[in-house]
Amino acid sequence: MNNNRYSHRRRARPRRGAEPIVRRRFFPDVPLPLILVIVVALAAYATHYFTGSGDQLRGLDIANSTGSRPAPIVGIASVIDGDTIEIHGQRVRFNGIDAPESRQYCNDASAHQYPCGRQAAEALANFLAASQPVQCTFVSWDRYVPIR
Repeated sequence: MNNNRYSHRRRARPRRGAEPIVRRRFFPDVPLPLILVIVVALAAYATHYFTGSGDQLRGLDIANSTGSRPAPIVGIASVIDGDTIEIHGQRVRFNGIDAPESRQYCNDASAHQYPCGRQAAEALANFLAASQPVQCTFVSWDRYVPIR
């Protein structure tokens, strides 16, 4: 028997005439690429969960921590940009909406620039004109204005 410093390890290749060493996986019926995709998706979810989304500040949700919520705002809305309106001097951003800024330009499929921010603000103004007065209820705070 060979007593060198590696003798305690299992051999990667079996000796001639011996049975091959079989390494077993935890999930032998699941394809390896699927396991890799699942691990990457879980890592991405954990990263998103612990870092939070880019628009909201974690831990700054005052209404949820104190139990009090600002009263809903009702009134005629004026459009600031594609995701922000103003009612009675109070600016309100829409929850879950990210629109271009009012002075922003975008490229279409043929690489021509167009005023996408102005178009987004005009589309919101046309929608709100048909649905006045507007009522907004509080959801959370973000770094700019309350999100409703």
